[in-house]
Formats: sequence, C-alpha cells, structure tokens
Amino acid sequence: MQLNGINREVLEQLLQNDVKNHRDLVYRMNNTDEYKFLSNYIKATPYSRSFFENANIDYMYTKLKKELQDVVYTLGDENFSLEEKVLNFLEYIRLNGMYESIGEKAAVLSQEAINIALLGKGVCNSQSRFLELLFIASHEEANILRIRKFEESQDIYSEHQVTVVKFDKDKFYFLDPTSYNGKLSSMRYKLSDKNFYNGKPNGLYDFYVSEEKINESRKNVYEYLIERYNIKGISERLHMEDLTDLEKQATIITYLESILVPVTEKVNFRSIILDGKEIEVSKALELFYYANHIEFTPIFGKPKYNCMFLIKINDKEAAINPPTLFSKKENKDTLSKKWIAIRQANEEFKTIDKLNDNYDGQKIIERCRENIKLFHKNRGIETR
Repeated sequence: MQLNGINREVLEQLLQNDVKNHRDLVYRMNNTDEYKFLSNYIKATPYSRSFFENANIDYMYTKLKKELQDVVYTLGDENFSLEEKVLNFLEYIRLNGMYESIGEKAAVLSQEAINIALLGKGVCNSQSRFLELLFIASHEEANILRIRKFEESQDIYSEHQVTVVKFDKDKFYFLDPTSYNGKLSSMRYKLSDKNFYNGKPNGLYDFYVSEEKINESRKNVYEYLIERYNIKGISERLHMEDLTDLEKQATIITYLESILVPVTEKVNFRSIILDGKEIEVSKALELFYYANHIEFTPIFGKPKYNCMFLIKINDKEAAINPPTLFSKKENKDTLSKKWIAIRQANEEFKTIDKLNDNYDGQKIIERCRENIKLFHKNRGIETR
C-alpha cells in the first residue's frame, strides 16, 4: 500500500489515533468499575479477551495496517473504479463485520475502526471509521460525518455516524455501512436538512447503482473471504461433494454449531469464529453456500443480521432462517429442531421436525454432529 503526500499523512494520523484510543480503552477497563458488567462478554472467547486486553500500540497498529493492506490490495487497488471500491468495501464490511451482538450495551467498547477491522464487530462509529480508512488507503478522499437518524415515527432520532467519499470536485457520496444490508434499497437514504446539525452540506449525494453491480462486487468479496478463511479446504475435508442436498445443509449447520461463539447472556444473533474473527452465522452460510456451489437466494432484512435463505432440497424449495437457527440465550440445545422448512405440494412450508415420514431431520443432525466431532478430533481440536 503505497501512499503519497497528504493521503499518507492523514492515514498515518488516523491509524495512530485509533490504536491510541484502543489503548486508552484497555487502560480504563483495567482501572475503573465502568465495564465490570461486561466482563463475561469481554471474556467470551480467547480472541475477544486478547483483543480487549492488548494495549500494545505498535502491535495493534501493525495488525490494523496489515488488514487495510490486504483488503485494499484485493478489493480496492487501481484496477477498480471508485464505484467498484464503494461496493466492494460495503460488501466486505457487511460480510466480514457485524454490529455488536448484544447491542447498545457493548457500544462503549466498540467505537474504533480497529474493532470492526480486527475483532469483526463494532457500532456505527467503528464501521464508518473503518470504511473511511479503506478509502484513504485506496487513494480516495473520504471522511466521517455525524448526523441525526430519524426513526419511522419521525419524532425520535438518534445520533448516527456515516462515511462520505469524494467523487467529483466538491461532490461527495453519502454512505452508511451500518445500514447497508445487501439490498439496493438500503443505499437509498432520505437526506433532508433535519438530518444535519447545520443544514444539509452542499454537494452531498446518495450513491445510486444497479443490483447487477452489487452482485458483481458481492462475488468479488465472496471469493476473497472464501480463500482467506479456507472455506473450500474445510468443505473438501467434510466431503461436501459426496452429500445429498439435505446432508449438505445439515453438515454446514452442525459445523457452524461447533464453532459458535459462546454466549453469557441473551444476544441479538449468534456468531462463529473463523480464523480468530467473529462472523454472523447468516454471513457464514452465504460463504459456505457460494464455496460449495449451492444455489441460494438471500432475503435481506433490517437489521442486516435478519437474513433468510431460499434453497433447494431434492428439487423442492426450502428455507433457512439464521436468526432463529441457534438459541440466543444460552449454550444449551443450541440448534433449533426447526432448522429447515421445506415447501409442500400445497405450497405451505413445513419445518423438518414435522416431516419425519419423509425426512428424519434429527437423525441427520445427530449423524452430522458425530462427523463434525471426528473432523475436529482429527485436527487436534476439542469441541463441546
């Protein structure tokens, strides 16, 4: 990542500020009572614990810069137009980053770009700051903007942070990585003067693009992340190519179940660990489906972790709903018995627990669980 002049100076300052803020957070966590109620959350996984305990500025700076280099080299170099960079970076954050799983309770821990970049989760400040860094590292001019975000009632608003990127002289694209959920409509923002503290800035425009271009960028990011997390290698060792449609689904689900992030309280959604980074279960499903040539149609919702997939089981339409797939309370009985629903001749969807005459969903799951245990055992990994 070679930068010249002002871009390099701006990026270096932003990186240094980010890791210093992280260091200060670690210090406050160790020396105040402010975060005691989040201690179980912080220690939920070894990676989370080491992230929130690491106050080494040089180490964290190097890690953050390496993340920028890797992403920009693959998804934002000089071969991409600004439009393509926008879509690639938004899709990268959507797939490889998530909002805090326990919501506003953990927001105080999740403000810096380093959170979404390295840990994989962060609130709007974190996501917009990381997007800003990606643009600057890819030789674009960008900054963050604080706005008012109105709820549907239009009477209540919350403060929100977004990213703007320069595309022509004094014109800027308005981008909201936190609200972007994969749908074209999530890029359309109603920009009015009341969203801004000092009137709507001149030259601020919505980013308009086609579904086709979003899909092209999505494939770019799929391929990058599938290679990064060795998902094809995992799939080959699980012998996915030899399985029936239903067995493929059960194998993917039970593998994700085996690497779920432990929860210590109720969460909004479940996540997994891939190569030390937390990823939403729905995003992991997207990656495994694409890597294994499983045809799927994502039904994106708001918030962006509300995503359902339409798939095929023996030429019948079926549906998987990741937000309800795993328990969001405790680590007991994690996988729902209704883990998949299959459309019947009368057009109704029936969950697999009601279809024992044709599909014994529980037996398939139990068999796949044993295979997954053996898979981990052969790699020297203990599972729950």
